[in-house]
Amino acid sequence: MESRPPSREERVREDRKELRTLQEENESLIEKLLQVERELNTQLKSGLTRANRFRDFAMYRNTYPPFRNPPAAHAPPTPPFSASCGAQPSGTFTNQPPSFSPLKPAAQKIIMPPGTENNYQVTRVQEELVNWLRGLEIDERSTALIASEAYTKNDLIDFVTRDELLNIGVGGGSSCRIMRAIGEIRERQRRHPVFLSPNRSRDDSLDDYHSSSADDMYTVAAETPSST
Repeated sequence: MESRPPSREERVREDRKELRTLQEENESLIEKLLQVERELNTQLKSGLTRANRFRDFAMYRNTYPPFRNPPAAHAPPTPPFSASCGAQPSGTFTNQPPSFSPLKPAAQKIIMPPGTENNYQVTRVQEELVNWLRGLEIDERSTALIASEAYTKNDLIDFVTRDELLNIGVGGGSSCRIMRAIGEIRERQRRHPVFLSPNRSRDDSLDDYHSSSADDMYTVAAETPSST
């Protein structure tokens, strides 16, 4: 007995059933792919975070002076200079002046580690620079970075550019305020040039420029003949 061929409606039902099965399998595969993508993104973010931490630690270790120049094993470590110079571990004080060990200038810029921006030390020449930067409301981190490069206030006014400030790590807003103040000082110097005598350098003066009224008074006094 021969089996009759499937009718058109039966073929349509079979095709629809197979199509539905394929569609469900595709949806299941898409859901698995999305799950795998989410897991990969999580692992990638975790790997990038770990790599950034290792990079920051390596930069800090390679540029910060205590790690770059370790003390000799046979020599005791030299205590840093502080306001309590001459203090002994027992709490007594001596009249001996503090000793300084010469340090080679760093070839690389110093990366200030987090939390140590307020612990930097400046020389007497740099005190004017630090006070001037604080007057401009420059953050302590940028001030520490500038001081670590051994700049003075006159160096900033005469030679330093904004690109150099950005290259050592000074923030964009801080560099803008610094360069704006430098531009104003340079403009005043251009309008009122200062001619210092050979016996007096610019570093000896705490002023950015001499007032024109003082110069006029000096000129009048110099030109007035003394009475006999």
